Amino acid sequence: MKTKPVSRTKRLPEPSFTRPGSGVQYLSQRKLEANRENARFSPGPVTEAGKATSAQNNFRHGLTGAFCLLPDESQNEFNKLHADLSEEHQPATATESMLVNDMARHYWLYQRALRLQEGCFAADLTAGATQNQLNLFLRYGTTHERAFRRALTDLLKLRKERLRLERGFESQRRERAAEVRRESREQRLSATEKRQAEAYQKEKNRPPTQFDILNDYFCEQDLLNLRQNLAAATAKQEKKSGKRAA
Repeated sequence: MKTKPVSRTKRLPEPSFTRPGSGVQYLSQRKLEANRENARFSPGPVTEAGKATSAQNNFRHGLTGAFCLLPDESQNEFNKLHADLSEEHQPATATESMLVNDMARHYWLYQRALRLQEGCFAADLTAGATQNQLNLFLRYGTTHERAFRRALTDLLKLRKERLRLERGFESQRRERAAEVRRESREQRLSATEKRQAEAYQKEKNRPPTQFDILNDYFCEQDLLNLRQNLAAATAKQEKKSGKRAA
């Protein structure tokens, strides 16, 4: 038995919509084109305020996505939290500043999740929707708490490594300064010894002057007189000792 071939050019049914309590109603081609033409004149919000309002159409809790404050939250309080964390941790690099910023955001969202959980506890916990919301807020609260602790751990680890490197550089600088002072002291000592040796050699090789000759002569005469006087005194003392013995 032959089957009837399916036409590949068969037109699909026109778009339709369903109204509550009614059956399927098809739009005419003219009405469909009119709707498309009217859609061209409605591109959506154009102003910045309109775009901001449109972006919040599906906004529920703000625990995910881009960070923003809820209407009942204070920008001044968030700024104070960020300033307190910055004053406590004193970020010295761009990376440390980003970690402090992440800490402020995650802690803020963690506190928001706690407040939303309190709202669920104040509502009817037997309702399925309330239980689902509570589980969602518990999960997001745990996520932001862990993210805060992870950012804090990374910040402390980064600061510890930076301080270790700074102490290493400072130790190397002190060692280098001590080495330079030691080399300078050795160079000064070597220069002094060299000057003394040169002066001694120069004095040794200098030809004697008339003053040097006279000085040497009188020194020898003084030494000779000293020896004669010493010999005479010794003989006199021995003579006196012999008389006493007799």
